[in-house]
Amino acid sequence: MKKILKRATACLLAVLMLAGEATVQVAAIDSNGNGTTKTVSYVATHNYTVYYLDLKGMCYIMRDKGIDVGVSYVSNASNVTFRWQAYNLDKHKWSLVADWTGSNWVTWKPEKGNFWLYVEAMTPDGATQNTIMCFASQKDYSHHSLNLNGMCYNIYDDRIDVGIAYDSDDSNLTFKWEAYNLDKQKWNLVADWTGSNWVSWYPKKGNYWMHVTARTSDGVTKDYTICFYAARNYNYKYITINGICSVNDKAAINLGVSYNSNDTSLVFRWQIYDLSTCSWSTLTDWTGSNWVSWYPDSGNYWVYVESRTSDGTVESYCTAYQVTARYEIMGTTSTNLAQMVAYYNANNTYPEFYASSDAPTIETFCRIYLEECQAEGLKAEVAFCQAMLETGFLRYGVDVQINQYNFAGLGATGNGTPGNSFGSVREGIRAQVQHLKAYASTDGLNQPCVDTRFQHVRRGTAHYVEWLGIQENPYGRGWATAKNYGYNIVNMYMAKLFKY
Repeated sequence: MKKILKRATACLLAVLMLAGEATVQVAAIDSNGNGTTKTVSYVATHNYTVYYLDLKGMCYIMRDKGIDVGVSYVSNASNVTFRWQAYNLDKHKWSLVADWTGSNWVTWKPEKGNFWLYVEAMTPDGATQNTIMCFASQKDYSHHSLNLNGMCYNIYDDRIDVGIAYDSDDSNLTFKWEAYNLDKQKWNLVADWTGSNWVSWYPKKGNYWMHVTARTSDGVTKDYTICFYAARNYNYKYITINGICSVNDKAAINLGVSYNSNDTSLVFRWQIYDLSTCSWSTLTDWTGSNWVSWYPDSGNYWVYVESRTSDGTVESYCTAYQVTARYEIMGTTSTNLAQMVAYYNANNTYPEFYASSDAPTIETFCRIYLEECQAEGLKAEVAFCQAMLETGFLRYGVDVQINQYNFAGLGATGNGTPGNSFGSVREGIRAQVQHLKAYASTDGLNQPCVDTRFQHVRRGTAHYVEWLGIQENPYGRGWATAKNYGYNIVNMYMAKLFKY
């Protein structure tokens, strides 16, 4: 006969009971109404209707920087809290170790001595239990450890470096170094509470005690002394040059020399050797600064620095340096008609105003730039991008108007001053190109001069686009006063032009 199993419903029941004997009965019934019951007897050892807590004892683990102490417990509460206290039997004084923390472990940092370690545990309903144990601490955990293990030294031509070996759990040790001259019976301070366990010492010839005191951040001190004989006088002025570094900014290359010296009155002289002209030039002649600003053209150089102490000792250092960073205004054009047209069209629509001019299309406009720049030996990308910056891609601004054919703000000084006006697109572009050549070169013009301000320019003061801004020009000259003017032409306009 086939047995049919029907689904029955079962449940698990949590019963809260008082301590003592109890009877628990459970009944079950299936979907057909068939049921059964089961009864069991149970002896409850705890009162389960309230929280209970039982502390079983304390244990500990000795660490390098403290003692980890824990308490074992049994409880039906999931959020028991603990407060730890220690009683110093030698000083008859209580101290709080940890105040009502949720962890049954705590790191204790006692002094050396004898203690009662006391812990209270509390359930959420406020019921508490406590336990205590005796403990003998064999060392002082309440302060940083410090041990001085010996002194060593290195003797150099110009000094004696002295060091102290130590071990400590404190990363903020300080050291005070003193020397006692046994011949003159006099103490001298070598270094006052420095963070280094090494010091450079410049003794005169004689017999000494070299003494160091080490101190932790919480005031623990240890000292150490050795006898030392200085065979000669180390207290003269010295200079050691370690190298030359350079920092490029918008206007210059800043050169600095790294050095070691015991002289506070050093002077420096900087010279440059140009490998292309085989000639020397002096940047500074015996200045007190170990930094100098240099404004070189592109090329290869030797940078040479001398340093002199106050008592006449001279050291020197030389390094090679190549300058390739700046963009020259004069030279062969690196763009073309299609690239210029595409760049312009991506930024603006060619104005209707020019339809009846000598440049009725953007193609003709760009071609005139290429022709005029080629005539004067100037890079067309420089002049074209400068015009795009100055006019906002032929949108123009407040002072200069579109009918002036002034593409680079020639003569416009702000505050409503409109600047120069020209009779055609070509004449305006030619004036701009000639004005750029005035700054970038000392050569004469190849075409009739239409730039009325050409003669007012100090010739050859801006070989590079980056030097067109007065603030970045080494001579304090330039096309515009705006900060980073030339750099903006290179980085914000020319760099984008070359992507088309």
